[in-house]
Amino acid sequence: CRVCGKSVKDTDIQTHLGEHIRKSLREVPEDGLKYPVAESYPCGTCGRSMNDGACAIRIKSGKCDSDCPSTYAFQIRAASTFRDTRPCTNVPIPC
Repeated sequence: CRVCGKSVKDTDIQTHLGEHIRKSLREVPEDGLKYPVAESYPCGTCGRSMNDGACAIRIKSGKCDSDCPSTYAFQIRAASTFRDTRPCTNVPIPC
């Protein structure tokens, strides 16, 4: 995880980073972070701001395509399905 430095599997990064994003939005302090979560439009896989286009996301045929260096290939439908083991879906939403 770019934000905290913890080793996280690609398939778990959205859930993990979603926790950082939620805490940041609610102003819950986290000790020992390497980088803060962006205040404006944080990327769901690295926490940087998406305002500058560095982490642009495109949804093509139900799959996520991103310029983010921390992203991985995933399908929107599968990622958006709530599970007890993955309560945070943290999927891109079309604007």
